[in-house]
Amino acid sequence: QQRALVLDREGWLHMLAISPGGSQEGLWKACHTGARVAAMPRDGSRVVSAAMGEVDDWDPGSGAPVAVFGKAGARVTALAVGMGGQAMLSGGLDGTIRLWEWKTARCVRTFTGHRGSVKAMTFLDAADCALSAGADGTVRLWDLRSGSCRRTFEGHGGGVLAIAAFAGGSAAVSGGMDASVRIWRCGRHGIATAPLMLCRPRCTQEMEKEDRSIEGLLARADAAVENGQL
Repeated sequence: QQRALVLDREGWLHMLAISPGGSQEGLWKACHTGARVAAMPRDGSRVVSAAMGEVDDWDPGSGAPVAVFGKAGARVTALAVGMGGQAMLSGGLDGTIRLWEWKTARCVRTFTGHRGSVKAMTFLDAADCALSAGADGTVRLWDLRSGSCRRTFEGHGGGVLAIAAFAGGSAAVSGGMDASVRIWRCGRHGIATAPLMLCRPRCTQEMEKEDRSIEGLLARADAAVENGQL
């Protein structure tokens, strides 16, 4: 069984167990009054939610409250959990991103650069980096150790609403208000492909095949740049 976290409009967190056949079973629910964003890593080891400038940590097994992180500044608009469940990112309405250390529940670094609210964030695998998507239409690559912005990706014709990284962190895909989906190379070249057309929903197995195909194309394009062919 896989687990899914759902946040409804009333601020209730619902943990669901999803069977291979698609049936759902409610495991627990908890109320975080005023919560608008929540996050859970793929392994289901952490659950966090945010209301206004406060981030709460929940027990993923029972839904019991565990801890409250320090004040996160402006209203939190995005959350991400990474580094093996040892760190969390919160993004705010004011464009500020904060890196939190889990064991101490304190903010260890602040990132600024977005001109507008942060809409989505993700950690990169096997790298001390993260990506953020903003209402200003940019995707930004951050160095989590230094706090600096390594690269700003531009191309969307409006706010960027979603961001996800490929396994290994070599590339990322973003979706924007301009109805386009774009793939970004997270290496030194930072090349963006042409926008992709929206298509029918696809199953996990089919998307895994597409991931491998796209990663192969990116690798060949990167090699061509290295060899001076592009």
